[in-house]
Amino acid sequence: MSNIYRKIYDKLINDNDVFLLSVVGSLGSVPRKIGAKMACFSDGDSVGTVGGGAIEHSAVQLCRELNSDKVCFNKKFTLNHDDAEKLGMVCGGEVDINFCYVKAYDKNIELFSQIADAIDNRRKMWLITNINNGEISLC
Repeated sequence: MSNIYRKIYDKLINDNDVFLLSVVGSLGSVPRKIGAKMACFSDGDSVGTVGGGAIEHSAVQLCRELNSDKVCFNKKFTLNHDDAEKLGMVCGGEVDINFCYVKAYDKNIELFSQIADAIDNRRKMWLITNINNGEISLC
């Protein structure tokens, strides 16, 4: 998980905004559970995973479409049995993903520098994301 935060920091210092995606709910047989993370950058790059396949493809497309809107939101994705079967998957269920827009500016650059540094140095911390307004803080 540390590489996702280091990558976010590296992208932010190079003026690339990011959507930090987090699985915040799941039901049924889905490939990733609560806590899985992925970052989609304004330059088209990405790191991490929220499940792969159709769900992840749709999530990445949504980030690209909404990058200029600069909003945080939650979205539920459903993968029913027929969808899974068409994709050759055994999964079927629902996953709720929080899309947290992170602008490349000084406060966020400093925050993600601290997060990456804490992980690299194995320091304990809490990373809190308010999924209603996208505010991220480190404790």
